[in-house]
Amino acid sequence: MGFENARAVGPHSLTFATMEDEMETRILLASKMHESCRHSPSHRALKRAGFWSMLMILDMSVLFELLHELETASWMERRRLVCGLVPVAQRLPMLVKICMSSLQPNSFPMNADQSTVLQRPYALGFPESSSLVMRTERLRSQAERAKVKNLTQAYNRDEGRCAVTGTTDPDVCHIFPFADNESDQYRHHLVGLFHMEAFWGEARCRRLYKCLSSGRLPNMIDTAANMICLNREVHTSWAQGLLAFEPLETPATCWPCIRLRVHWLQKTQVPSMESRVSFSTDPRTVLVPEDMRMTRSRPVTDGQVITIFAERKDQLPNRDILELQWAFLRMHSLSGAPDAHIYPWHPEQDDGFWDTDDD
Repeated sequence: MGFENARAVGPHSLTFATMEDEMETRILLASKMHESCRHSPSHRALKRAGFWSMLMILDMSVLFELLHELETASWMERRRLVCGLVPVAQRLPMLVKICMSSLQPNSFPMNADQSTVLQRPYALGFPESSSLVMRTERLRSQAERAKVKNLTQAYNRDEGRCAVTGTTDPDVCHIFPFADNESDQYRHHLVGLFHMEAFWGEARCRRLYKCLSSGRLPNMIDTAANMICLNREVHTSWAQGLLAFEPLETPATCWPCIRLRVHWLQKTQVPSMESRVSFSTDPRTVLVPEDMRMTRSRPVTDGQVITIFAERKDQLPNRDILELQWAFLRMHSLSGAPDAHIYPWHPEQDDGFWDTDDD
C-alpha cells in the first residue's frame, strides 16, 4: 500500500533493516507526539484520525524534528507549538474535500465554439450596456480560448493518450481543483494549506502559494502543469481515491520529464478523518480486505512507473501539486476513504467533530 513506502531522510534519517522496522518507528513517534500534545491544553482535532493519518505519511525526519521540539520545549513554548498544530489538524478534512473535488473529467477534444456559451449580463436590473456586453463577451471568449489552449497543450504533451495505459481518447484531468477555485470555502481553507511550514517546509509552501492562490498573480490551476491525461477507468479510480501517483526522482535526460509510480490504495476500517483513533494503531492491522475480483480487473499494475515528457519543464505536471495529491489521497485512504462530501466546511457546526470525551 502507498503509505508504507515512505523513507526516512534528512538530518535524523535512520537506516531501517526492513519496512516493518520503519513502520514501528513511525508509530512510536506518532504515539509520543500524541502524548506530548495531551500534556498541554490540546484541541480535539489533534485526537482525530485526520491528524493521525498525517503523521502516518509525513517524512520521518519531520516527525523527528516535531517530536524533538515538543519534548524539549518549555511548558509555554510547548503550548504555543501545540496551538500552531490545531488549525492544520482542523482543516485537514476540508483540504481532502477540496483535493477530491478536483478529480472530475474534462473531456477532450473540445470544440471552442461549443464550449463558449455567453450570457448577456444585466447590472442591478438596469438595461444592458452594449459596451459592457461586448467587453464581457470578449473577456469570456479570451478565457475560453486560453482554457482550450491549455487543454490542448496537455493533450498534445501526452500525445493524445492516457499517461498510464497509453490508450487513446483520454480525459484531460485537473490534478488540483479548478471548478471551485473562486468559492469562499476554497479560499478560506486553502490558506491553511499555505501555513503548513512545520510539515512541508517554507520553500514548498511558498511554491504552492504561487501555484494555487487565486489572486492578482497568475497561477497554475488552469494550465498544463495542473493537468494529466487519463482514460476513463483510471480517472474514475483516481476520483474515488483508489489510486494515487507518487512523484519519483527525476532522471538526468535530454528532455524534461517527470516519473510517477502508480499506487492502488487500500483503505482502513477507520470511519473518517473526524473519528477518534488510537495513535498507536498500526494501519496494516486495520486494513479492509481487498476484493480479489476488483484487484484482478485493475487497468494498471500496482507499482508501475510511468514517465511523462514535455518540450519545456513548465509544461510538465507540477511536482509540488502532485506531491499534494499524493499526500492527501493517502490520508484519505488511511481514514477509511469515505465520501469526502461528508466533511463540513465549518467543523464547529458538527457536534460529532467537537465531542468532549477525553482519552
